[in-house]
Amino acid sequence: MGMILSLIRVSSEELNSFLENSNLLEEKFYAEESIDADWNVDLGKDWDGVQYLLSGKGSFHLKEPLNPIDKSMFTFKLIDPEQDLGYGPAQYLTSAEVKETSVALNSVTHNDFSNRFNADEMDRQSVYPGGWTHMDAKEYLLNSLNKLIKFYSEAAENNEAVITIMN
Repeated sequence: MGMILSLIRVSSEELNSFLENSNLLEEKFYAEESIDADWNVDLGKDWDGVQYLLSGKGSFHLKEPLNPIDKSMFTFKLIDPEQDLGYGPAQYLTSAEVKETSVALNSVTHNDFSNRFNADEMDRQSVYPGGWTHMDAKEYLLNSLNKLIKFYSEAAENNEAVITIMN
């Protein structure tokens, strides 16, 4: 099946409730109605390829301190270090950090992202899931990137926090 990345938008109050009781997050995320909810975006296995378009490096090469664009999927701020939602604990951004990330994502042009695509380099850096030179992935990744940018724009507009879950 592989590793997939989901992001959810939540109010600051809801984020605080998850920080106090992470079981509430698990219940929300795995509820049947969350699959098609507008507050949930699933990047599937594209997440690391999208990260490469964002930063020129795969997620496994991210190190703190992170810039706002790098924080769009991985923040190293954990909801509950003991909770495993598939491939580790959920990570989060506050509503203020979401606004910073949204501004940063929207400041880079589609051409900038498109020009970063380099299948050979992605395979050399072991960008997940690999095999980038054997597929026509550029437009697919750009579509996923657009989903991510739209998601962050909506979260920023609604003053929401964002939680990322690898499952």
